[in-house]
Amino acid sequence: MRFMTKLQTAFEFCEAARERGKIRFYGLATWTSMRVPPTDDMQFLNLETVVRMAEVIGGGRNKHGLRFLMVPLSLAAQEALVKRWQVVGGSEGRLVTLLQAAEELGIGVFASAPLGQGAALPLCSAKNPAVEALEFVRSVPCCSTMIAPIVGQKTPEHVSQNLEILRTPPRVEGEITDRGRSVGDNNRQRELG
Repeated sequence: MRFMTKLQTAFEFCEAARERGKIRFYGLATWTSMRVPPTDDMQFLNLETVVRMAEVIGGGRNKHGLRFLMVPLSLAAQEALVKRWQVVGGSEGRLVTLLQAAEELGIGVFASAPLGQGAALPLCSAKNPAVEALEFVRSVPCCSTMIAPIVGQKTPEHVSQNLEILRTPPRVEGEITDRGRSVGDNNRQRELG
């Protein structure tokens, strides 16, 4: 509950800044809170709850400035794409993935850590695993929700490798969904085994 009070204070600050013309929009960045199951009471955060708070503070539906979410998404961290842990539609709502919830709620998503801090690279089979890992994120379903991946790069060589993505055509939805499911299924098998 303490976190929600702090979040409310932050949203009030952002909405006041919007009223003064200092900012147009704002967002929320999270590492784990929207990538854990609802049973994790200490960390779980439902996106719809956050958006409803912004609506109350910002004067109603589509009047608030909360427009963006940044969450990890990679071959090694697929929760936002495959886990149906978010509830939309109030207390009688339905379970959807985070990307589906973001799309329904009008929130744009930035994918942080698209290389999984290196953990996604061993899951790739391409000559340039970074390109394959970036391609996965670039091609996820819910295209209207996904704005862009945010890639950290430590060396000029990394920049050159990552720019190879520009020479690769995006995958079609079935290709990325199939790949996502197969890797997600492997991750679930590891969790169960």
